[in-house]
Amino acid sequence: EVRHLFQFGAILGFMLGIAYLFYFYSGEQTERAWSLSYWFSFLFICFFCGNKIFVNELGDSKLYTMQLIHPNIQFGSKCIFVITELALYSLVLWLAFWILLPMKVEFSFHWMILILLCVIAIGMILTFTSFISSNISGKQLLIAILSLPISFPIIGLGFTIGLQLMVPNPEFDFYSSLYPLIGIILFSAALLIFLVPLIWKS
Repeated sequence: EVRHLFQFGAILGFMLGIAYLFYFYSGEQTERAWSLSYWFSFLFICFFCGNKIFVNELGDSKLYTMQLIHPNIQFGSKCIFVITELALYSLVLWLAFWILLPMKVEFSFHWMILILLCVIAIGMILTFTSFISSNISGKQLLIAILSLPISFPIIGLGFTIGLQLMVPNPEFDFYSSLYPLIGIILFSAALLIFLVPLIWKS
């Protein structure tokens, strides 16, 4: 996965460029605008990362490789790599926004948990849609078509919960608000355990 180092540089450059554009054109920031800007930037970064998770690069030896590596092992390793990559990018993006668009927001344990859960959910979805795309047609546009409808609720939850963290509310229960995200992760994991070997065999 580390063969294409230029992709890391391109994504980091994109993040800094987006943060600078918000800094240059946004003017006075509100908590709502800051949270919305962060999560939409994060969504686009996710699609950049999911562009080439699975690539049809094995040619004639693809069937042989499929027999050597169990589908769950390959899919799991790809998923872990994507989640780790997205977690790193999300933290760098948060730092860039915090420096260029200063708000009264601290990177607390709650923020870390929220970002990690969103990263896990979107990482699994992107890995699966890239897996389907590489086995059906190899067209990367299919990744966006399949991922967008599923990713919007996750980004919406991240935006809503993040906004509550920025605007203190005594009645807000942080851990209860995470239940939908945890439910999405558990449901996606159960579905992937069933579907990935099935698609692999076909």
